[in-house]
Amino acid sequence: MLFEESDLLKALPEQFFAGLVAKVNAKVAEGADVINLGQGNPDQPTYDHIVEALCLSAKNPASHKYSQFRGNRPFKEAAASFYEKHYGVDLDAEREICVMGGAKIGLVELPLALMNPGDLLLLPDPGYPDYLSGVSLGRVAYETFPLKMISCQIWMPFLRRQLAELSLSISIIRIIRRGLWRLRLFMKS
Repeated sequence: MLFEESDLLKALPEQFFAGLVAKVNAKVAEGADVINLGQGNPDQPTYDHIVEALCLSAKNPASHKYSQFRGNRPFKEAAASFYEKHYGVDLDAEREICVMGGAKIGLVELPLALMNPGDLLLLPDPGYPDYLSGVSLGRVAYETFPLKMISCQIWMPFLRRQLAELSLSISIIRIIRRGLWRLRLFMKS
């Protein structure tokens, strides 16, 4: 028996990466030799020491549980330490580090967690295509702001007009710096 999709699901924008995968698969079916760089897939095997650590952890009965709801404190502290060491960003491991099953989950669910229907979300352009899924699910309005490339590794937001003209609830800014994307939130006072 087939079920009809919900109105929320029908309202979601077409997924950019799903379309890209379909195009790649069509080329592969035609016999093309394709290197997939479209989704951040690794082009090298995982290091042996990482695979061995994963196997060891999988054999440990303490690992056979659901993950902690708010994340593992030592892991979160290590993440905060990494940001401080590599990017000079001081983060509170308990209040500013969120462990989830991928960045896409967090970006899509952010408007659901922090906004109300009709609130305005300011998004970067260029930006990640799945921001629009969060806009659709959260039933929020959005406007884009330009990012200007400062160097080959740094994009900076230009928000003067938007901040002056708009009463926004939240803004997502992802700044590329040495391959790392940072998420910063600016809340309406």
